[in-house]
Amino acid sequence: MCADLASDPEQFREMAIRALQVVEQYYGQLGHKPVMRVTTARAIRDLLYEPLPQEGSTLAAAFSVVQEIVYPWSRHNGHPRFFGYVTSPGTEAAATGDLLAACLNANVTSWRSAPAATEMEHLVIDSRR
Repeated sequence: MCADLASDPEQFREMAIRALQVVEQYYGQLGHKPVMRVTTARAIRDLLYEPLPQEGSTLAAAFSVVQEIVYPWSRHNGHPRFFGYVTSPGTEAAATGDLLAACLNANVTSWRSAPAATEMEHLVIDSRR
């Protein structure tokens, strides 16, 4: 079964390493795949559809969906041949930053909710600097 939401450090390490392997493989193959496959919403929905499960899925099954459906059937902004928009691509540095930010899951709606994140945001947008 998928790890409990309150996983121990070893379970977390296993999940994180497996996720890192999936991402590493994605970046390693990115330039060899099309920027985006031609498809339809229905075709992707059919790939993802399954009856509502009665029990949780395994971690391996969840990562398999990401590798076999989510990544391949997405548009790849980080692809070396993607020129469609002026948008920031997903990069290794950004993925690492997202991991660190997701760990806190800071609610930056007010200073009291996330003091350090709020101050960082204020420094970034401070026009007096």
